[in-house]
Amino acid sequence: MTNSSRNLVLSMLFLAIPVAALAQTQPVKPAAAPPPRPQAVIATPSHTEQWQRQVDRQQLQNTQNQNAVRQQLQQNNSTIQRNNTTDPAMRNQIDNAQRSQDQLNRARQDAADRQYQNDSLNRGSTAPARTGSAGR
Repeated sequence: MTNSSRNLVLSMLFLAIPVAALAQTQPVKPAAAPPPRPQAVIATPSHTEQWQRQVDRQQLQNTQNQNAVRQQLQQNNSTIQRNNTTDPAMRNQIDNAQRSQDQLNRARQDAADRQYQNDSLNRGSTAPARTGSAGR
């Protein structure tokens, strides 16, 4: 190989290397993924807690049913007494007694509901919506 051809090859290499380097594409870095969103932690009550809540609800429901039956019997007895009474003063007393009993029953029901809701909140659960009481 002659000097001139060697110079020619060297000059071509000197030109070709930077051109080849520029021609190479830079590897594309993947876009930075957003950090993973924190997952909501849902605390599931244990089986014992679930069972206790179910027992509490059932006891409350049984008590409410018993109170509803008791209230209905009292109301029926008052109605029978009122219908059998001819004295207007006695009818007025029976009506007043019935209104007073209704207020007492409502107050007891409200107190029971508040107690159940407080107990449920203390355990960290939600209390069911009030469904009303019988005899209203």
